[in-house]
Amino acid sequence: MIRVVCRVAAAGVLVVLAGCSGNGTGPTVRSGGTIYVSLPAAAASLNPLVARDVASVRAYTPLFPLLYAAQADLSVGPSLASAQPAYADGGKTLTVPLRTDAEWSDGTAITADDVVYTVTTELNPHLQTQAAFSWGPLTAVAKVDAHTVRFSLSAPDAAFVADALVTPIVPQHTLASVDPTHMATDAYSSAPKVTGGPFVFNHRDAANTIFLDANPSYFLGRPHADHLVEQVGDDAQAPTQLGEGKLSWDPQLSPASAGQAIVSSGVAVSSYADTTLVAVQFNTRAGHPFASPATRQALAYSTDHYALVGQATGGSQGIPEWGDINPTSWAAGGAMQYQLDLTHAAQLLHGAHPASSILFPSSDTQRASAAAIIAQQSVAAGFKLQPQGVSDAAFQAALSSGAFDAAVVSVSTGLDPDNSSLFATGGALNYGAYSNPALDALVVSELNATGAGASLQQARKPIFAKIEQAVSGDLPFYFLWAPRHFMGFSATLGGVTAVGVQLDADRTNSFYLDWFVAA
Repeated sequence: MIRVVCRVAAAGVLVVLAGCSGNGTGPTVRSGGTIYVSLPAAAASLNPLVARDVASVRAYTPLFPLLYAAQADLSVGPSLASAQPAYADGGKTLTVPLRTDAEWSDGTAITADDVVYTVTTELNPHLQTQAAFSWGPLTAVAKVDAHTVRFSLSAPDAAFVADALVTPIVPQHTLASVDPTHMATDAYSSAPKVTGGPFVFNHRDAANTIFLDANPSYFLGRPHADHLVEQVGDDAQAPTQLGEGKLSWDPQLSPASAGQAIVSSGVAVSSYADTTLVAVQFNTRAGHPFASPATRQALAYSTDHYALVGQATGGSQGIPEWGDINPTSWAAGGAMQYQLDLTHAAQLLHGAHPASSILFPSSDTQRASAAAIIAQQSVAAGFKLQPQGVSDAAFQAALSSGAFDAAVVSVSTGLDPDNSSLFATGGALNYGAYSNPALDALVVSELNATGAGASLQQARKPIFAKIEQAVSGDLPFYFLWAPRHFMGFSATLGGVTAVGVQLDADRTNSFYLDWFVAA
């Protein structure tokens, strides 16, 4: 088989797209066949109310309807919901309409009762679960009618839909009789017979391979493939299996296997920026070496950003970042990029030689390397930094207590570009006590910009540009990189278009409708 690959540079990421060809044509869409998906381990549960591990989330994604779903630009669109929410009460009330044609695999209609049951069960403190549910400002959820749900918030929150409502819904009529304290041990968790996603459960064998069948009554349409098989994968064997068509999709190739797969016949590899970010967080409290924005900027100017990321991440090829918003996001852009300029760095220091430690968790070799490189590179500008590795517990304790000067942190962000917990005054992750009243006002403005659909994005996007400018100018964080993730696709899998972070972690499942077995 001749391998034809189209390489597209997007947001600094080398992407290899499956199904590309030199003449712009792709394989003919066909129905039938089986798609094989790799799991990193045996799925602990197939119940979204219970599962937390990556394997379980990946395994149950094709089985359950999502209220809203992530798009390629990390915006959020309706799925089970029939439209964007309608806002009232100054943005504190969201009314969500549901599709009227959706039904569970047993023919029962999917209604507001299912949505309310899902949310209230997740909020139940007695629920037997390994999952961690965070409903943030939610104060109440209620059924308005059979196909309308109302969410009440304690304060306006334009991020709520992306943060909370991109969520799977479970069947109330099947699970209502299950005692929440026994949810994890109920038979439904291992064999969910009633579901409502693009595929339905068939069986699970002794090797923990999960067999699913196309759902002919799925409200967005029947998948092209007849079957979906989710199997525990072997990363070392993945390139060969992808090339042979024994594996259709591996969502989590290691860098080494991705390197092997990308030169293999019949395999396409894609990479994308994770929503996790590695950054230097500064203690901006008075009396600390980095209390001044000028000193923080000087450190950024004394660093060869791209060389640092390349050396610290090595073969895993971290993606250089300058701001807190994912590069594929609809809101990306506006962050200042600091180029190596030792002369300007020295000018900002005015002859001072700031001395401090730069903290990192000893368990993370990449962050340890970053701390060492920053310390080494910044000497030329006049800094005297000492990398200091500590245990994970000691690292978190230092952050929480403010007992640090600078620390190489890893922060998780989400689909929504609102990351105010990092830098708003009093933010939960604002360990450096950074405070900027003008920035706080911008945060309030974007969270209160409640509207509907594209108009909400249009209202928020220019505000985020100002937030990015303010954050990258004041530098409470000096963002370094996002981990690069690799996905592998067999040439036998057709219909693959947008590839990125939205495909995993139960953020969307409609791609299963587009994919088909090409050969």
